[in-house]
Amino acid sequence: LYLLLLTVWRCTDVCSCPHHNCTQIATANDTTVRGWDTRSMRQIYSIENAHGQLVRDLDFNPNKQYYLASCGDDCKVKFWDTRNATEPVKTLEEHSHWVWNVRYNHSHDQLILTGSSDSRVILSNMVSISSEPFGHMVDDDELSDQEEQHQEEKYEHDHCICTGRKGDGDAEDQS
Repeated sequence: LYLLLLTVWRCTDVCSCPHHNCTQIATANDTTVRGWDTRSMRQIYSIENAHGQLVRDLDFNPNKQYYLASCGDDCKVKFWDTRNATEPVKTLEEHSHWVWNVRYNHSHDQLILTGSSDSRVILSNMVSISSEPFGHMVDDDELSDQEEQHQEEKYEHDHCICTGRKGDGDAEDQS
């Protein structure tokens, strides 16, 4: 199935959705992101011109259904609500060259890891689009702009980011 999609649609990525009993996938086709129902092989959504250039990678939020991250050659990472994908929910412009990879942390979905051909790996804390902002459930409308700006911090290192857990539960930089 995936091989057929890769050859027919010239996909750069295929990502399986962990929600909906794993019956949905998303494909990156040039600058477009498409959603598919694997039971019927019908397209269920299309995000035309999701990026200004080639879409490189996709990742579904493991804890918040309908949320999809994409990245591409336009140096941007975009977050989409696939139920209403006319505009991205959030856009990151932290890289200076092609963004090759984007990944949600499976335990703490506010943590987003991106890798780029600018030789940087960036860990972003995206509380406003996580499943549990500020450690408890709140509506996105409840977040003020000031809280959002304060919480959305960026952690970067020129070559890589490596963290481990110390005994007290604090993250420890091991680079």
